[in-house]
Amino acid sequence: MSTAARAITGRRILGRAQYRAALHRGTAPAPGQIWIAGRLTTAAGTERCPHMFYDDEELARSSQVGVLVHATIGTLAARTRTPTAAELRIAADRAMHMFAPIEARAHRQNIASLTGSYFWHLLPPPGWLFAGTELDVGVGRIDLLWRDRDDRVLIDEIKAGSPRGISLARTSAQVTRYGDCATRLWPDQFIGIRLLSLTEPHRSVFVRSDGGRMPLFHTDVVTRRK
Repeated sequence: MSTAARAITGRRILGRAQYRAALHRGTAPAPGQIWIAGRLTTAAGTERCPHMFYDDEELARSSQVGVLVHATIGTLAARTRTPTAAELRIAADRAMHMFAPIEARAHRQNIASLTGSYFWHLLPPPGWLFAGTELDVGVGRIDLLWRDRDDRVLIDEIKAGSPRGISLARTSAQVTRYGDCATRLWPDQFIGIRLLSLTEPHRSVFVRSDGGRMPLFHTDVVTRRK
């Protein structure tokens, strides 16, 4: 694998043989690893997402909570598909180190609840295996990466705030950037991006690799609860 490809994430990248062996074992990658089943044919673009500046402390805190929710989901997805309520609370507690104790208590339930929403309503089907979180692909960091036994690649873009966020122009532009980058990285494997609302899961959509959109629950890339 090329040096350029490894530089995309700065993480250990597992090859096809290791990936298939892990699939048979049913295990997820260790911290700092990402599974790439097949050679990356090109590096991502060099454009970086612009820095975000906040003139409102509450808005900044909301953004920080969203980042912590993404990280908590990734931490749990690497270990289990069915976290217990206790595991959700523990993972939320561990994410709170950046907040003062009194502020952490205020955010803990929110983070645990939003994380639970992902596992209860939005998890990919069992054939999909967690392959990494917060992965830098050059144009930004994708929230979650999944792969299945056919080497298909699926990206999750998670919105923890208002469900209106998934219809904003800046969100559409973000998803387009990620989709274009993923198509270059995985031209034969990338199938699309799941744009997810944790507060109103039924508003979530699936953006195909060709840019077409459809309601997430009209697709086969979400677990259907009976």
